[in-house]
Amino acid sequence: MKIVPTYSAEGDTAYVAFGAARKIAQTVAPLEALAIDLDAEGRVVGIEFVTASRLLDPSVF
Repeated sequence: MKIVPTYSAEGDTAYVAFGAARKIAQTVAPLEALAIDLDAEGRVVGIEFVTASRLLDPSVF
């Protein structure tokens, strides 16, 4: 499975995409600073980290 991390300094958000691009059917936000994108079958498409610099080291992106 291909994992593609991206970081936007402008929005201070990071996104980690898992596998081939799939259409997002639902987004679940278990925490204010975290959003999980799911496809129609409930599989994780990607995870978004809001205020990413507080949670992650931007140098890895």
